[in-house]
Amino acid sequence: MRFRAAAGRLAFTALAVWAFWVLSSLDVELFGFATGQGLLKLVIWGLPCVLIARVVNLGLTNDPWRGYGLGAVATIPMLAAWLFSPALTRLDVIVGDAILGPLAEEILFRGFLFFGLRRLGISFWSAVTLSALAFGAAHLMNLQESMKWLSMSIVAAEWRTQFLQFAWSTSGAAGAISAAGAGVLFAWLTERTGSLWPAIGLHTAINFWWVMSHRSGALSQQMQTGWMIASALSTVAAVILIERHRKRQVAAASVSVASVACHGVGHEGLNEGLEF
Repeated sequence: MRFRAAAGRLAFTALAVWAFWVLSSLDVELFGFATGQGLLKLVIWGLPCVLIARVVNLGLTNDPWRGYGLGAVATIPMLAAWLFSPALTRLDVIVGDAILGPLAEEILFRGFLFFGLRRLGISFWSAVTLSALAFGAAHLMNLQESMKWLSMSIVAAEWRTQFLQFAWSTSGAAGAISAAGAGVLFAWLTERTGSLWPAIGLHTAINFWWVMSHRSGALSQQMQTGWMIASALSTVAAVILIERHRKRQVAAASVSVASVACHGVGHEGLNEGLEF
């Protein structure tokens, strides 16, 4: 029964991703903008997940501003990298790719899929692996602006050939691996804090700085190296911030439990104190 439910969540995730690929390729003016695609993700990814799993089971009941605050502080190295070559991008891109997109993606891949698998009793690393692989596969289609050939003829031999050629190309594999690695980090944040907001906040901040720098044109090799280092430092910073926050909460909760133990406060109070 458990594995059947897990397979159902994986199937729903795959269907949701496929639906986005198909609908976003339609000749609809709104879908030609990043904001339109972000809204589409929220409608076909976020809304169904909320209706199926409910807000509580998706980890969305905590304070969102703490999550966004984590993202802002952790990505200071990316801010520093941007200052070396400051550039601006369209508001449409910021809203679609850095706000709406990350929110919808975290709801689907970490809230619905990863959290759902963990609640079914699937081990941490199994849930991380499945959700990260799904996240990486979903980003194969985001690597080329010209990939508009996807249509309802998805079963055609020509489509399969083009997709497989792209998926196994250097850019396709690198993009999928990069996204899967980010999926591992976001899943760890979700597991460690018991909330989806830290992953949403960090995902939003990372995407923001990437679109601010990469939408203005091709970067030099030196700048690409600088951004890779800045991204790695931001990842380390996020882990350190979460661990320090957790240690402070554990210490505070332990003192609280010890001080009121005679009134019957036990492990429930400690667990509540560990929420992000």
